Amino acid sequence: MMKNLKLLLLVLLPFQIMFAQTKYEKGYVVTDSGDSISCYIKNYKWLNSPSNIVFKKTLSASELIMNASEIKLFLIEGYSKYLKINDSLPISDRFTSDKELNATPKRFFAEVFVKQLISGKASLYEYRGANGSVFLLQMEDSKPIPLDYKEYLDTNSNQILKNNIFRRQVLKMLGPDANNVIQTLEYREKDLVNYLRKYNARNGNNLTAQEEVVKDRKATFLLHV
Repeated sequence: MMKNLKLLLLVLLPFQIMFAQTKYEKGYVVTDSGDSISCYIKNYKWLNSPSNIVFKKTLSASELIMNASEIKLFLIEGYSKYLKINDSLPISDRFTSDKELNATPKRFFAEVFVKQLISGKASLYEYRGANGSVFLLQMEDSKPIPLDYKEYLDTNSNQILKNNIFRRQVLKMLGPDANNVIQTLEYREKDLVNYLRKYNARNGNNLTAQEEVVKDRKATFLLHV
């Protein structure tokens, strides 16, 4: 009996810690109509891309819930910025042991918030969900483009091959400033962030998280002048 109780406590403890650490943090929301709401957002430190957020206009106010269909973006100061996407995303099969024979990625539709990984002339976002991770590249203020990638099984060699479609996409979007390193670029967060950070540095506009906060606040202010 005592052993079962200890086991139950060990199972429940991580969930108790997780909920205890979930708190409201200062940030803001920009609605689809362009209104900016300064507020306190409940930071779940999402493992998967959220489709809604919970926030309060003041810490003593009632909770409000808004869906991705209503919000353009939200930002939690000192944590990260999330942008709404409404798009068809590729299934990469990176973490699937039973690989398909088809090199062309299947697609699924998602209307969620994607996390910003780097900001500048070229910004990188990441979707996370049941179908794995998908990276999206945004040039300045244009629409983020999902980067396509697929792992598949080659029947002749019985080996797992990679369809690195994203390299051609990045080359097309960055233009002449894309260097030869792109031929060895891997579909991983670290590789893509480092590559785009160097690209942005050459263009003189890498932004830190705090600089991105200031930039967005100024842009939102100008919309209402």
